[in-house]
Amino acid sequence: MELLLIFFKMEIHGKQLEIISCIWIVIGVISFFLLMFLLLTKQYHTKLKKITNHSIEIGIKLKTEYTQKLLCFQEKDRKRIAQELHDNVIGRFHLMRMNLQENNLHLLKNNLQTSMKIVRELSHNFTPLESNPGELSYLFEDYLAQIQQQVAVNYCVLQSPKKQLLSNEVKLNIFRIFQELINNILKHSKATEVHVQFRHSETSTALVVRDNGCGFNPNNTHNGIGLKNIIFRSSIIKGKFKFKTMLGKYTMFIIFIPQLNEHGHG
Repeated sequence: MELLLIFFKMEIHGKQLEIISCIWIVIGVISFFLLMFLLLTKQYHTKLKKITNHSIEIGIKLKTEYTQKLLCFQEKDRKRIAQELHDNVIGRFHLMRMNLQENNLHLLKNNLQTSMKIVRELSHNFTPLESNPGELSYLFEDYLAQIQQQVAVNYCVLQSPKKQLLSNEVKLNIFRIFQELINNILKHSKATEVHVQFRHSETSTALVVRDNGCGFNPNNTHNGIGLKNIIFRSSIIKGKFKFKTMLGKYTMFIIFIPQLNEHGHG
């Protein structure tokens, strides 16, 4: 009887040891997975911190580059204003003073009209579009009206009834690109005709400018300020553009801004 009791106690003790061993094994397994989880979490946070810091650095770099380019454009505009005022407006004022002294009213009238045209063009070039509530198509038309004595103009507007509103930023950059193109045509292309088409709908906006001038070699334009301005302004509004040109025949520029939302961004 006593041997049976001892055997029974030993069996119970063995089961207790087995249960305790299982418990320790479970605790060990849980501790292992917990430790692995903590290590992986730490590595994840470390990588996430690196990615975040890298993203911040890229953001700061892009912001700095944008600011530098903006300051460069502002400085370029200031030089253009100073040059236009010195070469054209101030010179015309001197001529008008001489006309008054000589009592030559005919030349005085001509110089006054020319001065008004120059000042008006300067106003278009440097006045922010935020202060102009007009449609972009009207701005194109008004600007083209100023050059009709220098080159024949063909202007076409295609706008859908459900056309989408453009933000001031998009209007400004499209209009500045347009001005850059027209100025290049007048200065370099020797063109006699300019064809402008403006298409605007609820899903996209496109501007096409074509002349019948001398064309250019695309390989010689990479360092041009005008092209850099067009590239930069196109990137701001997420536009896609391309040139088509043939020496002695024509140059055509196309910019396409797809999927504009209510704020004018893609």
